[in-house]
Amino acid sequence: MKTFNGIWDFALKNLLLNGQNHKSRAGDSLEILGWSATLDDLNYSFLTNPRRRLSPIYGIAELLWYMHRTPNIDMISTYAPQYSDLIGGNSIAYGAYGPRFSYNKNDLFTKIINLLQKQPETRQCVLSIFRPIDLIAAYNNQADIPCTLTWQFLIRNNKLHMVCSMRSNDVWLGMPYDVFVNTCIQRIFANTLQIEVGTYTHHVGSLHLYTKYIKAAEEAVQQIVDPLPHNWTYNIQDTLDYIPQILSVEQEFRFNRIGDVPKIGLMFQDFMYIIQNYWTKELVSLCSGSLK
Repeated sequence: MKTFNGIWDFALKNLLLNGQNHKSRAGDSLEILGWSATLDDLNYSFLTNPRRRLSPIYGIAELLWYMHRTPNIDMISTYAPQYSDLIGGNSIAYGAYGPRFSYNKNDLFTKIINLLQKQPETRQCVLSIFRPIDLIAAYNNQADIPCTLTWQFLIRNNKLHMVCSMRSNDVWLGMPYDVFVNTCIQRIFANTLQIEVGTYTHHVGSLHLYTKYIKAAEEAVQQIVDPLPHNWTYNIQDTLDYIPQILSVEQEFRFNRIGDVPKIGLMFQDFMYIIQNYWTKELVSLCSGSLK
C-alpha cells in the first residue's frame, strides 16, 4: 500500500472482522497470527487519524533515545512521563533497543552500512534485536521484553528496502510509532549509503487489538483522512554521520531550553524544530511542512 494510513486502516478492519479472542497477561484482545503489510511510499509513514492522534515529539524522542544507546529512561521519560509505568516501574529498560545496536564492541549500524557497501546483493544484512537470553528473561517474568525480533536490509534496484519482523505488536498503541521510527532509521541508512529508500515491510507474529480499544478502533475506521507527506527527499546530511550533532542539539534544548536548529537535512531539521518548539514553546514552522 502507498500510505501507512491505508495499512493501519486495513489492519484495524482485519482485526475487527477476523480477530480471534485471546487472553494475555496485558488483557483480553483480538488477535491475528502471521500478519504482514508493505508500505510502498515512505513519505507517508506517519499516521494521521483524528481518533488516534500520534505525538510527533514522542516518535522523534523514541528514535533519538535509540541513538543514545542507553537503557536509562531519563531522556525518554521527559517526553513520556508514563514510560516507567510501561516497563514495570523501573528506571532502566531491560528491553531498550539502543544498547542492542552494539555487540562485542562492534557498532552494528556501521557493520550494516559496511556490509551493504561491500555486498549490495546480500541477503544476510540482519540486525537481531531479540536475543536468546530474552527467552530466559521472559521465563523469569521479566516485564520488558523487546517486541521487535529483527530488522533486515536489502538493496534492490539501487534502493534500500527494510523488512521488520516482530513477535508481537499492539495495533493501537505501538504499531504507529514502530513503523514511523523504523522507517526513519531506514531513511537514515539509505542516505548514508547515498541511495534512495525502497519499500518497508512490517511482519508480525501476533498482531492484536486490546478489547478496551475496540470502540475507538471502530470509530477510527469510519474516518476518511488525507495522509500527510513528509517531503523528506534524499539528503546527504540526514545520515548517521550527523547523529551526534542531533543528539547534542536535543540535549541543549532539553537541559537549557535554548539553542539553534542546525541547517542540515530536511528530516533532521524538522525533528529539531519540533524539539525546539516542545521545550521553548516558540511558534516555529517546519522547513518541509511535515508532521504538523
